[in-house]
Amino acid sequence: RANQIIFSDKGSICCVRNRFYFLFQVCEASFFAYRPVVEANVRVYAVLHEQDPTSTDRAFFQTRVMRLTNPNDEMGGKLFLATPQVVTHAIDQWSPLFPPRALARPSYCEDE
Repeated sequence: RANQIIFSDKGSICCVRNRFYFLFQVCEASFFAYRPVVEANVRVYAVLHEQDPTSTDRAFFQTRVMRLTNPNDEMGGKLFLATPQVVTHAIDQWSPLFPPRALARPSYCEDE
C-alpha cells in the first residue's frame, strides 16, 4: 500500500495570525485500480543533529515528535485520502522546528 500514498516533495512555513505553521500535502494515488485507504493515520517526526552548546559534541539522528494540529493527533490523526489533505504542525516553543535563540527574545508571545 505504500506506493498508493503521495507526499508533497516540499513543505512550507506560513504565518497565520502571528503564529507559524509547517504544512505539507498528502493524498492517495490510485491510478489503475481504486482501492481506497480507509482511516489513514499520520505521524510526523523531525530528525535532528543536536549540538551541545557547552562543547563541540554532537548527537546525530535524534528523532523528535512533531505534534499535529490538522489532523489533530489527540483525536488519532486520521485522514481521508481520497482528496488531497494538508497536514499542519504548529511551530511553537515545544516544536523541534522552533529556533532555540527565539526563546530568549521578549517579542515572542504565546497567546497573542
